[in-house]
Parts: sequence; structure tokens; C-alpha cells
Amino acid sequence: MKSSVFQLRIIPVLAAVLVWVGMSTMGCTSVDGGGGGGGDHADDHGGAHAGDLVHLDEPVDPTGARTAEDHAVIGHKEVDGRIVELILEPAKSMFMLMGGNWMEMAPAAGADIHVEVKITDPGSKDRPPHSAIEFHAENETTGEKMEEELHPMWGGSGLHYAINHGLLGDGQYHAEIHLEEPRFARSLGDKDKWMGNVEAEFHFVIEDGLVTEVSVSSGAAPASPTTPVPAHEAATLPADPTSDEVFMGEATTDNMRIQLILEPAKAMWMYMGGMWMEMAPAVDETIHVEVKPIDEGSGTRISYATVTFTATNTSTGESITEELHSMWGGSGLHYAINHGLLGAGDYTASVTVDVPEFARSMSDSDKWMTPIQADFTFAIDDAGLVTATEGHTTP
Repeated sequence: MKSSVFQLRIIPVLAAVLVWVGMSTMGCTSVDGGGGGGGDHADDHGGAHAGDLVHLDEPVDPTGARTAEDHAVIGHKEVDGRIVELILEPAKSMFMLMGGNWMEMAPAAGADIHVEVKITDPGSKDRPPHSAIEFHAENETTGEKMEEELHPMWGGSGLHYAINHGLLGDGQYHAEIHLEEPRFARSLGDKDKWMGNVEAEFHFVIEDGLVTEVSVSSGAAPASPTTPVPAHEAATLPADPTSDEVFMGEATTDNMRIQLILEPAKAMWMYMGGMWMEMAPAVDETIHVEVKPIDEGSGTRISYATVTFTATNTSTGESITEELHSMWGGSGLHYAINHGLLGAGDYTASVTVDVPEFARSMSDSDKWMTPIQADFTFAIDDAGLVTATEGHTTP
């Protein structure tokens, strides 16, 4: 199952130029940090969102034109075991795959804000991919609305979802982030994880083009993975991959660390033919081949890529090549398949991570734009035990 190719969808939105009238009469009162707006905001905003807003001591211009700070963190919410964070910042060109070609997509006229959504699993601190993410916003002061599907995109902190857009003028906003269930495979123990569509709600206020109030956040603050990524502990050999997890090695190329693991085969909960189903290992599929491509900069797993595993038993001359499935586990995203390998012998193996299909900022336009390969050697004895293993960086 190839990693999904995101599709660009542009939903027409009526652009509007709004006149600021009477916003200064709202009388917003500053409150401390993450505490909440309390009674003051119940009076200021009609009571519908009492306690939902926090006044910023220093308003932020998310277009970057008028304030030193141009990064407006609207807030984060915990929804169905994920932390969803909404950020507004200046619009930027995006390097995107469109029609089979990579090209620069400059912001359209009037699209002066970059809407960015980060989704984090608090357990693994990884960023779950393969969801359709929509941003819905309504200026409740004017009644105008916008709806956009966001693009998966890679930045300094890892995967996020984003689009350039113009907002809807001054006023009080109600925004919703719609998350469709991710379509990666899962182990049966996680088959109910994030199975369903959910929404995260935010409120914020724009006055004279500046973000002056943001949502009260809920749940744990988004946690950053450990960077630099620590080296994995070497396996204790000999080891039986049909009964235990065996770490086969790791190699780093172009700031991508690729880890290879063999462990017992397992049933996989997969989305196939428009429905979810259990895919049990075949009788001869005794090993679960698992690959983790990790970004050295952010510590998160690299998604939206086609990952291929090739192995040759040099003692017999037999070879296999398999495209792995994107899959979610306790430590986050990985790529995997059940297989039986090729019996006893000495092996050479390679893992190839093709060019990830997420968008990038122009400063990252050359990031991982050629396939990355890591090579491994290992040996399996007549009892099926791994007796030696090593990872090698490929120039």
C-alpha cells in the first residue's frame, strides 16, 4: 500500500474587505497566561464563549507586517488522544508535487496568512500522518465563512498541515479543525485507535488586523521528541525474530536515520477496498519486517514516502523486494510487512525511502529530494536465529 498522495483542493471563498467599526468598544481585559478569560469576556463577547478566550498582552500581526512577533499561536486542544495546535503566521511559498512535477506555489493575491495545524500523539511525541485535515472558520461578527483542506507539509518541527489564505477581516472567529481517521495500518491491539472523524474547536479575535485574543488551551502542551535522536541499543545475539524483537541496525544519510527491526509476524488492521479489515499473516509469514525512517532534526518519523525492503540470501542467491505499508505503533509511525525471509544464510539487505510527497517551504525545497538508501548485513542460522547484524550508511 503506497503512502497516500495528497490532493490539492481549492474551495472558492468570497474575498471581503471589512471596515473596522467599534472594535475598540469591546473593552477586553488582560488576564494571566493560560488561565482563561472569565467574566470579563462573558460581557465583551455576548457570553457564548465565556472563558474560551485569553487576551494577549502584545497583539500579533500574523502577516508579519506590523509587529516583531508574527507567529500567533491560537491554542492547542486535546481531542481523541491527540494534541491539535492551530497557528497563524505570514504566508510563504510552498514547494509542492502537482501533476507529477515539483513546483513552487507562491501565495495568491490576498492570501497573506499561513494557516498551520500540528497534530501530535502525546505518547510517542510523533506526528500522525495520512489524515484529511480541513480548516473551517467563521467570522461571527460578520457571518462570513471559509473552508479549506490543508496540505501535508514538512517544517523544522516535523509534519504539519497548512495552507496560505486570507482571513475574513476584523471580528471574533470560531474555527474548527476537522480530522478524518488516519488510513495507516495498525496492529490489532490498536485497531480502535483514532477510528472516526473528530473536530477541535478554537476561538480568537482580530482587531485592526491584529490577533488580540486566543483560545484557552486544553490537554497537555505539545511535547517535542528527543533531539538529537539517541542511538538504539544493539541487539543481544543470537536472537529469534519469530519470538522476540531484534534490532538489526541503523544507518544515517542526509539527516535521515533508518532503523531496521525484525520481530514476530502479527495481524494488521488495514484499510483496503474502501473498508477496514484484518490481514492475518500467511502460514509462511513468520517475521514482521519493520522500518523506522527518522528525521534527525525534529526526531519525528518521516511520512508520505514509499519505502521498499530488498534482501538477498547470498548463500542461496534468492532475493525478495517488498513495498512496506505505513503503520502506526506505540513508538509512532513505521513501515512494515509480514514475511518469511529466505531461510538460513548470510544476507545483504537494503531499505530505500523514496522522495516524501509532502509539501515543503522553499528553504527545504531540496530536502530528501532523492531516494535515501540504507544497507544492512545479517546472518540467520539453521535454527532461524539471527547471529550477526550491522547497518551501513550508503554514500
